Amino acid sequence: MVTFPAEYRAHFSDTDAAGIVHFSTIFFWVEATEEAIFRHLHLPFLKTDGAKLSGFPRVRVECD
Repeated sequence: MVTFPAEYRAHFSDTDAAGIVHFSTIFFWVEATEEAIFRHLHLPFLKTDGAKLSGFPRVRVECD
């Protein structure tokens, strides 16, 4: 497995009253890391070819 290090600072708005990161925030961090990987590889996250748009749509997302 290949790893890609990414570091994010949790903002107050990312947490609940107990200061624990809200589970939905993880999905924002995952997407930001995906974009960082594409930038690192010098690849477009979305590609347009005339009227045609291609990318990586989500089919299923799960987090435990």
